[in-house]
Amino acid sequence: MKIVSFNVNGLRTICAQYGNLEKLLLSLSADIICIQEHKLRKDELDSSLMLHDEWESFFAFNRTPRGYSGVATFVRRATAGMPLAAEEGMTGVLALDRSISRSRAPSHLSPLWSCHS
Repeated sequence: MKIVSFNVNGLRTICAQYGNLEKLLLSLSADIICIQEHKLRKDELDSSLMLHDEWESFFAFNRTPRGYSGVATFVRRATAGMPLAAEEGMTGVLALDRSISRSRAPSHLSPLWSCHS
């Protein structure tokens, strides 16, 4: 399995340089591609930047300033399969927040959550 991490400094710009998202993903010859600094807002995300027949995509967006930074992960279904879970934010941070009930905490974090309840 090949995993690539790539700071693209703007997903629209790099897709335009390669022709489109499909050509970008294929050129990296990877099973999982982690993109940093996609520089998109949620309302700017369209199918040309996230959908491809062979890939699943997961995006996280900055809350402030909007359209700054952001990360995305593309997972090739045929070779990497599907993630068991995808969570926006630092894994476990939400579960360790005392204002979140134990029933809403991700099950794989229950031992951590119970230590801080």
